[in-house]
Amino acid sequence: MAWRFKVSKFKNATPKFPKKEELIQEVPVGNPSYSCGNHIKASCVYMVFNVDTTNGGSLGYLPLNAQGRIGSDLCYIHAHGEFVSDYDFSPFDDYMLASGAYDNTIKVWLLPEEFVRGSVTDPVLSLPTQNHRIENVLWHPTAEGVLSVSTDKSIKIFDVAAGKENYANNVHGDQVQSISWKSTGSVIASTCKDKHLRLLDLRGNAVVQETEGHQNVKDTRVLWLGETEYIFSTGFNRNQQREYKLWDIRAFQSPLVTSDAQGNGTLMCFYDEDTKMVFLAGKSDSSIKFLELTEKSPYLTEGMTDHTEQIKGAALVPKRAMELMSGEVDRLLLLARQSIISVPFIVPRKSYRDFHDDLYPETACGEPALTAEQWFSGEDNVVAKVKPTPNKPLVKHERRGLLLGNGTKYSYSNQEEIAVSKVEVTVKPSVTAPKPAVQQKNPAVTPGAQDSKRVTSPSSTNIPTSKVNLNGLLETQQPPAEPAENPAKIIKAFKGVHQSKLRYVIGKTLHPSTHITNIKNLCKTIPGESDFFVANNHRCAVPLEACDNARINVWKIPPEGLPVGPSQDKPEFYLRGHSEKVYFVRYHPLVKDILMSSSYDMTVRMWNLSTKSEVMQLRGQEDQVFCIGWSPCSKLCATVCKDGLIRVYEPRKSPDPIRQGKGPDGSRGARVLWVLDGHYLLVSGFEKTSNQQLIMYNAETLQVLNTVEVERNPSILIPHYDEDTSVIYLHARGERTVDNYEVCDESPYLFPNTSINLTSLHQGLVFVPRNKLDVAAVEVARAWRLTNNTVEPVSFTVPRVRTEYFQDDLFPDTRVTWEPALTADQWLAGQNTKPRTISLRPVGMKLLSEAPLEEPKPKKYESYNPSVYKSDEQKKDELMTAIVGKLELSSEPLPQDLAEGVEEDEWED
Repeated sequence: MAWRFKVSKFKNATPKFPKKEELIQEVPVGNPSYSCGNHIKASCVYMVFNVDTTNGGSLGYLPLNAQGRIGSDLCYIHAHGEFVSDYDFSPFDDYMLASGAYDNTIKVWLLPEEFVRGSVTDPVLSLPTQNHRIENVLWHPTAEGVLSVSTDKSIKIFDVAAGKENYANNVHGDQVQSISWKSTGSVIASTCKDKHLRLLDLRGNAVVQETEGHQNVKDTRVLWLGETEYIFSTGFNRNQQREYKLWDIRAFQSPLVTSDAQGNGTLMCFYDEDTKMVFLAGKSDSSIKFLELTEKSPYLTEGMTDHTEQIKGAALVPKRAMELMSGEVDRLLLLARQSIISVPFIVPRKSYRDFHDDLYPETACGEPALTAEQWFSGEDNVVAKVKPTPNKPLVKHERRGLLLGNGTKYSYSNQEEIAVSKVEVTVKPSVTAPKPAVQQKNPAVTPGAQDSKRVTSPSSTNIPTSKVNLNGLLETQQPPAEPAENPAKIIKAFKGVHQSKLRYVIGKTLHPSTHITNIKNLCKTIPGESDFFVANNHRCAVPLEACDNARINVWKIPPEGLPVGPSQDKPEFYLRGHSEKVYFVRYHPLVKDILMSSSYDMTVRMWNLSTKSEVMQLRGQEDQVFCIGWSPCSKLCATVCKDGLIRVYEPRKSPDPIRQGKGPDGSRGARVLWVLDGHYLLVSGFEKTSNQQLIMYNAETLQVLNTVEVERNPSILIPHYDEDTSVIYLHARGERTVDNYEVCDESPYLFPNTSINLTSLHQGLVFVPRNKLDVAAVEVARAWRLTNNTVEPVSFTVPRVRTEYFQDDLFPDTRVTWEPALTADQWLAGQNTKPRTISLRPVGMKLLSEAPLEEPKPKKYESYNPSVYKSDEQKKDELMTAIVGKLELSSEPLPQDLAEGVEEDEWED
């Protein structure tokens, strides 16, 4: 990820506590501090919370925008015969609630579409009664109708539509205290009274990883931080002091971060995947605070801590319910003694008249990615994301209901079963029309145009829906946009200023003494799929003649170089398999002797050079393959093809693609590579009109995130990605320009830096490994550049002032990519490893981050500093004194005094 180069937009997010009259007051809150639940939950429409009743078996519910004194207007869900320990709203239905209790029962409820005073007494269904009380209830994050429940030492998975238990895991040594799904829905994390933290594959009934967690049996919490490889947990140490820990599952034996947290109550934790913010609220505490997750030490950065009433429970409101025009990025609901406090987190901006687009990255659209049947059969997928915009609210004002296995759908309105053959998932407009925006002198939607009670009414139903096609691939369907009723009310998105440390990178050709000159007979008929020019740390190869046969010749150059004399026409060996002309070959970047090739026979083949044999042939390509790119983890590869599709393969498991998506429309050529630790794909290609373009994809879903058009010559843009600085360098044959973009994981994903214009046209560039850089000159990249008759080194540097220090913000530890991490046999046998990393810091060079701060130069006049303040009269006197001081004092007459005059008669006509 590229977080290390960005200043967080959310570090100054401030909780805005409501006024007394805006509180939800006179709520009969019970004393639920002894259960494993958080005692309050929220959807985009309702909030549900524990209330003080005779046996604790009832819940209260209110609209999310409720305010003021509630009293007898509170509505109840008479849910269970004993205390309701935990409950959860479905992520795909704002009206569906699952609950579990100490009476060993699990029930599912549908709340009414319109809030009316009354009570709910009948669930739409009850799941099988358990042998022990229920501790945790949690819906699956991607599959509809899949419910996870913890009871005693077990975690159980239910198919809610079928009303049956499908999986039960009994690996825990004591009571399970909390559970949390990874947002991809493949693995679940759990904490237990046996003091262990586990990662479980429930479908395979297997423990993926296990480690010692917190050293006290008191209540613990676990939170999987979205799609990342990080786990957050809270608990107590041996001395019963509260603490929280951050874990990296790639090194799970010890936590990355351990920090004390004052207090005695259970520390509840919540995570917003869009803003990378972790919120903490302790039971019986009177303060809340948030942390920000980064991928570099210190990993967790503490934000603001604010004080409030004593907390009994807390919940995080879904992102689809945020007030976009007020800068609200998150909202906590706090359950207090006799009230509920709604606390929005606002990012301060000078004005909220315009929509601040940079605060709202794409978020989950609220539609399931899988059915329960698909997930139980072993499929995994991610929920489609959609960009929040004020004119297209994401709050759903229709209940999906619950489709049962016998083809019936429950509706709360009459509590009867209604026979249906198929349920179409749609989003209907709200019955209540949205309030019109207030007209301003500067036409824009203002915060005042929204309902003061935080009700979000949809003005459009054009919310993207997702489905799974016959190939098991996620497709996102965008409905046609509706024309705006009033152009004056269109909100102009504001893009925040992106600060890049390589924005002003300088490129220059090094001294002529370093050039290779007098290259003759350069062949320019090489296919466009070839990069034309290759080099390593010792040698470079330029094309003098095109090879038209179907063989792949493998040459071995001795360390002392080829002997001078007749040309070498006999390779060490050759590979046969293609039936047509080969136009590109690609070595595996981490594995020795693994080679990929493609030719005009429309095949992609993998070779093992140690055995001189073909390993496999990738299937699924229906036309000419333009390029292949390996992922940083070395497991996956991606191809871009003339048939207009991108395909992702895991070649050691299958020669068939594991997913595919739409690629560039043009058929003139393309390149593909993986960026940001393999989370994204970048493709350079052409439009139908032959304009060059860059396309950014989500590597998991192959969803297009951004497209940048480049008006350049008709040659293919060849990209090079520097993973240490997250910068893409782009060049094309027949140009003298090198463009570069910084790649980030937030919209618009590609941020242009200064283009570099060289003195002559080039045919190709090859970038050298980072261990060859002159870091003392702040050289961030170096390339060998092939022109029509020379090979010249080009240095890319960043202007810095204190170059005597090692610029550790530009030179993190780099991966050793110039040495193989595995042999071909090891890799083909299934082994995986990460290349080692090294520091580029020269011996004895001090770090810039540890350099003393330079004192600012004093200004001559500082009106804001009373000690050096000078009045206007003082400034005038100083100026006059300076002028007089420059005049030379002399007793000699002035030149005009020595001039001769004229006689009187000379003035006459």
